[in-house]
Amino acid sequence: MTGHTVRSIFRITLLVLLLVLLVGGPASTVDARLPASDRPWIPAASTLEQSVARSGTQLQASDLDTLDIPQVQASPVVDASCSEYGSAVAVTFMDGNDKLGTVFAMYFQGILYVCMQAQPGTFADRFARLYLDPQADGSSYTFANQTDYALQVDIQEGSRSSYHGTGVPDGWTLDPSLDDLWNGAAASNETADIAEWEVNAGRFFIDPCSLFGMAVYHHWFARVDNDYGMPSNQWFDQPHTWQLSRLYSPACYDLPGRIAYVFRHDLPSAVSFYNLMVGAG
Repeated sequence: MTGHTVRSIFRITLLVLLLVLLVGGPASTVDARLPASDRPWIPAASTLEQSVARSGTQLQASDLDTLDIPQVQASPVVDASCSEYGSAVAVTFMDGNDKLGTVFAMYFQGILYVCMQAQPGTFADRFARLYLDPQADGSSYTFANQTDYALQVDIQEGSRSSYHGTGVPDGWTLDPSLDDLWNGAAASNETADIAEWEVNAGRFFIDPCSLFGMAVYHHWFARVDNDYGMPSNQWFDQPHTWQLSRLYSPACYDLPGRIAYVFRHDLPSAVSFYNLMVGAG
């Protein structure tokens, strides 16, 4: 067994042990609180395709499996069609009329592609949003702040607009400076509302193997505030409820690092440690 293989096995074991401590292991006697890097990089647990039913229960991001977004071999045409997302990870959610919608996600050459195929809404001003928490630090505060973003596509008109949070409930404010960092399209017909996003992940400081928060919402389905989405249907302004995700590659499991101890359920300390460990190479 080569030294490289031994180190790889050791690192994977460290990841598993740390996850056990966060979820339910005994509290340690040392709190290794290390500062986060300017650009967060965090390895995460593996994930699988998941179905998220509509629920009044507020979900915590730490309660959700990490969504591994696969790298694909070609970029899709951004034309409000999910037909080119056969190699993407797919997540279903409960949409309007108590029927399922689907969110697809994949990436190619540093560009994140997300497509929502949803039930056909009836309200003229309905829209779809992709929400991003690039730092994956939403567990440390309640409402979206200036480093959390909402990328909106209007279903009927296909027009785009960008927003950032302000730290208050539903406090999204227009931010045209983000418009050049992404593209989008939308369409509607008798069978579906479709929205598609093309996001320059690096410009949002989202890099391969780093955790980030993501949510996709189908807003104003039949009336104002009639919302549905992934992973929940009502917490669009609270990043700690969003889906923890990462742009996955095999390199995500070949990471150098050191042993650190954190208290049980202390997600922010684990995030800070992994950001520093992976960012340092």
